[in-house]
Amino acid sequence: MAQHFVDMIVTHLNAPYGPVVTGCDVVMALKDGDLHAVVVAHGDDRAASILANLFVECSPSLIGRACHELRLPLTSANKLYLWLVSSDRAHRVKAWEREVKELVC
Repeated sequence: MAQHFVDMIVTHLNAPYGPVVTGCDVVMALKDGDLHAVVVAHGDDRAASILANLFVECSPSLIGRACHELRLPLTSANKLYLWLVSSDRAHRVKAWEREVKELVC
């Protein structure tokens, strides 16, 4: 399955750093709801630190489209978002929270 929107996320997140984050990293993070597997896959925290900015750097619609192409519910991405915020790896993102407001009500 082509992962056009996942590739867009990877390209955007890697722009200032070079090829650090992979499509597999994005998929693992969205499926797992955390970044543990990304750290293990890379053997360090660099890709995970970049991925922690996913909700700041990427629009809610792009993340939603990536979830759709992966056949993941938006609640899966929100699980990752909540994990990032609760683990102090990311700040709250009002645009994301507005987008998923109906999911958490």
